[in-house]
Amino acid sequence: RIRGFGGSLHGSYRWKGKKTGVTAKWKNLESAELPLPALVARKIKGTLSGEAELKIDTTSSLALDGFIQLHGEKIRLDNLDLFIVQIPSGELGRLDLQIGFEKSQAILREAFLQGRDLAARADGSVALQAPLSASPLHAEIFFKPMGDLVAKLTPLVSGKLRVDGEGYYRLALGGTLGFPIPEL
Repeated sequence: RIRGFGGSLHGSYRWKGKKTGVTAKWKNLESAELPLPALVARKIKGTLSGEAELKIDTTSSLALDGFIQLHGEKIRLDNLDLFIVQIPSGELGRLDLQIGFEKSQAILREAFLQGRDLAARADGSVALQAPLSASPLHAEIFFKPMGDLVAKLTPLVSGKLRVDGEGYYRLALGGTLGFPIPEL
C-alpha cells in the first residue's frame, strides 16, 4: 500500500510466462496532485477512486484484456482548451468511467459526468498500437451545459456542434490519441 497524492494506492503484479497481470485499487487521490498529461494537468480537480485489472500478453506490444474503473467526486474544471472550444470553469460534480480492454482494443463502456454546471456522456474506442499516440480514435461526446456554464459555453458551441432535442451537444472525434480531430 502506498499513501500519496492525497489518498492511497495498492495493487499486485504477476508474471507467468507470456502473460503478465496487474491489479490496482486507489482511493481518494487528488487529481491536481497526479502526474497527468499537460492537456489536463491542474485543469481538472477533484477526488478519484477506482480499480484496474489488466492481463497483458507480452508477445504482443499492446494486447490487453481487462478493465479500468474510475469514480470521481467534486470534480471541478478550471478553463480547459479542448480542441475547438475553451471550456470555462465550472462545477462538474460526479464522474463514472469504465474502460474495457479486449486484445488490442480499448472500449469506453461507461462514461458519465453529472454536476451543477454540466452533464455529459461519451462512448467510443481506440485501436491500440505502438506508439500509443498513433492509435486510431473513434469517440462521441455528448454534453449539456447547465447552471453557470450555459451563458459561458453555449455561445462558443452554438452553430458549430449539433444539438439534440434534450439540449445535448454532440462532438465526434476521429484521428489518433496523439492528434484527435473533431468531426463537425
